[in-house]
Amino acid sequence: DDDDDAETDQGNPVERSVLVIFEKFVRETRAGHLKSTITFIYHFVVSLATAPQNAATRRIIELLPHDLMLNLARLDPQTFNLDLYLPLINLCDVTSTKRALQFTCLLRKLGGF
Repeated sequence: DDDDDAETDQGNPVERSVLVIFEKFVRETRAGHLKSTITFIYHFVVSLATAPQNAATRRIIELLPHDLMLNLARLDPQTFNLDLYLPLINLCDVTSTKRALQFTCLLRKLGGF
């Protein structure tokens, strides 16, 4: 595991690629245009939320930008709802819990409840 940590600290190329992709996802969802790219992003995030929870899935979920999930909720609060959001966060973490509250308030504001 120390080798894995060292690789992450030095910038694992796979993680860097995933982060670049996620940043592109954030930009696309921020633009707010419903198109095939947004549909792909939505299905990708749904797949992560419903995937078996193992170390690899958890690591990818940890890399998900919170803004991406907020943007998806803004685009369609009825579809990207709390049921999809909760498997993507760690409620044992204080920061994640605060973000979950922020997400819940956003859904309520947008009529997602």
